[in-house]
Amino acid sequence: MLSSALRVPSRRIRSFSTTRASSWGPSRLPSLASLPIDISPEVAQAQAEGRAVVALESTLITHGLPPPHSVDLPLQCEEILRAQGVAPATIAIIDGRIKVGLSPKELAFLAEKGFEARKDGGKSLWKVGRRELGAAVVKRMVGGTTVSGTMAVAHLAGIKIFSTGGIGGVHRGAETSMTDLLSLPSSLLLGVPIPEDYHAAGDALQVAVEQAVRESEENGVSRSGKLATPWLLERVGQLTKGVAIVSNMALIRNNVKVGGEIALEYAKLLKQETPSPTPTLPTPSTPPPTPSSPPSLVVVGSLAIDLTLTPTSTSPLRTTAPGTNTLTLGGVGANVAGAARSIGIEDVLLVSPVADDLFGLVAKAGMGSRGMRVDGLVQSAEKEARTATCGILVDQEGELVGGVADMEIVAGMTGAQVIEQIGSTPPRVLCFDGNVAATTMSELLAYCQKHDVDTFFEPTSDAKALRVLQAVEVTINKTNKPLVSYATPNIHELAALYQHTQSEDNEQHRVYSPGMWFDSINVNADLLATRLPAWVLEEGVVQMAVQLLPVINTIFVKSGSRGVVVRSY
Repeated sequence: MLSSALRVPSRRIRSFSTTRASSWGPSRLPSLASLPIDISPEVAQAQAEGRAVVALESTLITHGLPPPHSVDLPLQCEEILRAQGVAPATIAIIDGRIKVGLSPKELAFLAEKGFEARKDGGKSLWKVGRRELGAAVVKRMVGGTTVSGTMAVAHLAGIKIFSTGGIGGVHRGAETSMTDLLSLPSSLLLGVPIPEDYHAAGDALQVAVEQAVRESEENGVSRSGKLATPWLLERVGQLTKGVAIVSNMALIRNNVKVGGEIALEYAKLLKQETPSPTPTLPTPSTPPPTPSSPPSLVVVGSLAIDLTLTPTSTSPLRTTAPGTNTLTLGGVGANVAGAARSIGIEDVLLVSPVADDLFGLVAKAGMGSRGMRVDGLVQSAEKEARTATCGILVDQEGELVGGVADMEIVAGMTGAQVIEQIGSTPPRVLCFDGNVAATTMSELLAYCQKHDVDTFFEPTSDAKALRVLQAVEVTINKTNKPLVSYATPNIHELAALYQHTQSEDNEQHRVYSPGMWFDSINVNADLLATRLPAWVLEEGVVQMAVQLLPVINTIFVKSGSRGVVVRSY
């Protein structure tokens, strides 16, 4: 991004939509559940309360300004917005996490990285545009977001107003870069004049700009992509003996102020068009599939209510603090069922226990509002039963402080209850998560073996992963294939499963004995080294997965950003 002093001093650009404010409501936002994105408590609370929020880019911090301006000016911009009653949402990438709203510590960290990058040529710090977002996340990089990158993240986070010093494209060769920047739907660019006190410096700055551009074309910097902007900024600063930086900073502060004013008016419009919510339980927006239809996929596991407590000041240990409390529908089983339905599997039946309490009512209503079947929910007969819940407390940075998970009701569900909910027609696949008791898993494995139903196991945690092995150990296998068709452990859960099979008490157990065929497995180590990432071999993923062949047919080993390793029988 080039600042206004480098191009048209009398015009700056802002982006927001011209459609009705109500059309930007939360129901139109993409899901953030699967993204490595951290929305700061300040921004999250402002959004929850319908208050104004303005996005700010971070290449200003990492690549645009020299110290101390790289820290001081962004902090000034944030304070300008707060003084207006607007929440600032500075966007950046830190260790592969998308940050929407920075703490002063994070902002200073980015500025320090920017200073270091001037020494190593920028190898350790990225300029992250929209096209680089995915790579920056996967490689766990640190980077400042450009205008296009900031706009893309702001759009994902539901932030409609974005202020910056200038946009890429308003320069020579604009026709080659404007398309990438303005690809979001319903966007509008608003030009803001540079403050009047700085108009007189425009002519002198333009002369410096022309000279810097000529030099960049002569020395090849103009063809270096994103490296061109920092070089031009620094060169113009040198030619004007610092006047350009002063002018740029004044322009940026004014642009942020105007952006805040627009955000405040937008928030007013949104409140006028959005009626206050009625405090009632949700009702299904679309009718669930006909309960009488036999499901092709049955998911057995936890349906829980998740409560997240996010304070906006010091974490409320031994006291209370202002903040946001978010209630969502969760539970491993419910998430698996929801994911299956999202990829087009309509006839999914979730079998999970709920209690006769308020959380049970909320859980049922939440399932119905998602258009999911509720005829598989088992009403607990125990008077003291509690619907599964998980409450967590996070600090201002979004880091976990502590929490309580109450999943006792799930462990009490029996195999007979599950089979009764399935009905007379067996499904094609039965999935169960690690919250289910080992005895119940054993009953389900026997049922699936009898009816030739594939089984799918989601471990949930290191300790709960072992329940499936405890179930396999007591289930008589009348076939020549593993009782568990598919399992999806992460690398830590895989290690727990492997260590269980190798313990002195279990290594001679009949179910872990592979038979003579195992000795015939002979894969060349050099071949594995050329076809698999180094970490797969170094951490023993192949060896551990192969040892589980007698009990699990196909294993999908999850390892976060490093990917998934599949081992199949």
